[in-house]
Amino acid sequence: MSGITRNFILAKMAVGDLNHNESYISLDSSTKEILPVTQLDNKPVGNGEPGPIWKDMLARYQQHKQLLRTGDAH
Repeated sequence: MSGITRNFILAKMAVGDLNHNESYISLDSSTKEILPVTQLDNKPVGNGEPGPIWKDMLARYQQHKQLLRTGDAH
């Protein structure tokens, strides 16, 4: 299913030449904007904390939302 947030993140991932995987998530999670994956199958991913790629994507997403609010986004 395509959405604004998903399309934004996929575009930024492509520009950054970053690998990604897509999986089904519950409808509840789709209202949470961007969430880090810190566990899979009840096991930690990496150190179990959000990583640098997620932090970068979150910052880019928040910046883009601010630009939309001010009318400066293209």
